[in-house]
Amino acid sequence: MSEGQEFTFKPAPLKRPVTYSLRRGMLMGPLGMRVRLADVTRLQLVQHKQHGRLVRRLDVIRGRNRDRIQVTGEQATAKTDEDVTTHLALVESVVDHLLARDPEMPVTLSETGWSRWIMSAAGVFCVLVGLGTVGLLLSRPGGIDGLFTYGPMVAAMIAFGAVVTWKHRPTKDPHIVPLRTLPPVLAYLAGTLTVEDASAALGIKRGPEPAPETAPAPEEPKEEAKPKRRLAKSGHSLH
Repeated sequence: MSEGQEFTFKPAPLKRPVTYSLRRGMLMGPLGMRVRLADVTRLQLVQHKQHGRLVRRLDVIRGRNRDRIQVTGEQATAKTDEDVTTHLALVESVVDHLLARDPEMPVTLSETGWSRWIMSAAGVFCVLVGLGTVGLLLSRPGGIDGLFTYGPMVAAMIAFGAVVTWKHRPTKDPHIVPLRTLPPVLAYLAGTLTVEDASAALGIKRGPEPAPETAPAPEEPKEEAKPKRRLAKSGHSLH
């Protein structure tokens, strides 16, 4: 990794640009952030896609200390948006530096702790609001007509809340991988690697390969059935 790298991007469309730098094994950022990468014990990389928005976050963890580096952009233009791509380049540089020291460092690819509880609670809230809206509409005169009018929006809210609740349920085990498996994931996020190539690089089988077709075995000639003689009760044959 070359020394003296700088990365400037806006964490969100309406926020001012921030600058992070990597110099001599130190990660420095806004608000006096200074992280000695040799002290990093693990990473957390999470990504959320909601209502056309993409939120991607890298947590650099040193024991109980956690520094968060986040960016928000449009999901449709994430692979070309300068702020999102610069944030991803920063993540790649941090990963490259840490790979040289500890390729087996644990990386969590899902929310954990209070973040998971908050996301799960938000999903439950959406479901309850949707169900409450259905009950309110049905309790009024002409509620069926109102249900037909607002039904698709309410159904979408309930479905969204159910998906978020299930995805971030507190009982779900966090998805943890070794650091050495992260480069193909980052290449896929950058759009330079297809999901098939990324899966192959990680040794993930995306489905059973179809069995080769074999020619049907030739049928054995059937022997002609010989006519059986009927036996009389006396035991003599009848012709």
